Parts: sequence; C-alpha cells; structure tokens
Amino acid sequence: MDELNRPAIAFSLDREGAPRFGTMTGSNVGRDLAVLLDGRVQSVAVIEEPITGGEGRIVGAFSSDEAADLALVLRSRALPATLDYLEERTIGASLGADSIRAGLIAVAVFRLA
Repeated sequence: MDELNRPAIAFSLDREGAPRFGTMTGSNVGRDLAVLLDGRVQSVAVIEEPITGGEGRIVGAFSSDEAADLALVLRSRALPATLDYLEERTIGASLGADSIRAGLIAVAVFRLA
C-alpha cells in the first residue's frame, strides 16, 4: 500500500536499465506505459513523473488482490527485459485542421442522407 493507502507495486531496475528508463519516462510524462509479458498487457499506467534512480512503483485503480497478482507475475518474470517503442507519433497542426474539415463533411453528408 502507498502513503494514500492504495495498492501499489514497487519495482527496481539495474544499473544499465535505470538511465534508459529515466530518459524514456522523462520524455513521456503524461503518456501511457504498458507492462507486457508474453505478448499480453498486464498493466497500463500513466507516467506521472520521470522515473529516475532505478526505482518506481505502479499505482492504479486495482484491488489489493489484483496488485498482489501483478506483483507475483512481475516477480516470476524477473528476467532481463528490453525497452521497445511500439509507436510514437508526431502530429502537426495541419492534421488537426484536416480532421475538423473531414468531420464537418461527414456531418453534412449524414444530414443529407
């Protein structure tokens, strides 16, 4: 349990992984981070702040039993892991304008139909 009495899972990284994870989380604050094991999503959390120093924790809307299950899965899979970017997108202002224009056209077509 964390200081607010919410279920939490603490984790630690080795000397090699800690700086890489710190850099990745530092440039992705406010974005989702998924924990995948064997191709299955185990947990998704929002990065609230850069996770530097090699230690962090996962806090979320899960029960104590769910937190214990996730901790068990993570402990049992405590193997060297890679950090892979699955997708990163940069969207320019013109894409937003195009989306608005397409939405207006769709509304107009829908009303005419």
